[in-house]
Amino acid sequence: MPTPDSTAVLKALSEALVRHYTEAIGRSDFHTAYTLTASGLRAWMSLKRFVTAHDQAARAYGGQALEYHINSFQFIFADEAARKKSKAAEGWPKSTPKEERRSCLIGFWIRDRPAQTGCWGGFLISEEDSEYRIANFTFYTQ
Repeated sequence: MPTPDSTAVLKALSEALVRHYTEAIGRSDFHTAYTLTASGLRAWMSLKRFVTAHDQAARAYGGQALEYHINSFQFIFADEAARKKSKAAEGWPKSTPKEERRSCLIGFWIRDRPAQTGCWGGFLISEEDSEYRIANFTFYTQ
């Protein structure tokens, strides 16, 4: 059973990673953002494909991602029992072991500051070698 402290720590570490990653994307520093991804994501998505995915989102949602506002956690796996119940259908790459799965954050990407428009986006967070990593990301409209 997770403790309130373990859940709070997991949330804080996940939020810090997402802020660091999204700040790099907002500066178009794709190389730095890519280094924050998990090995499972890098196994199927080269840096070139990673940049292409962000460029495609820019075309689809009205411009380059400028900033990200965290809205909420969709789920948190703060203990081993919760991780074992997780399912690949939640968007986890097949190569992400259940014991590495940590959380899912959702929020809004600002792509046009004056209009305050953009798109929603989500992040799956894993822990690899004692570091939190972006295991997967999505862009979408509601």
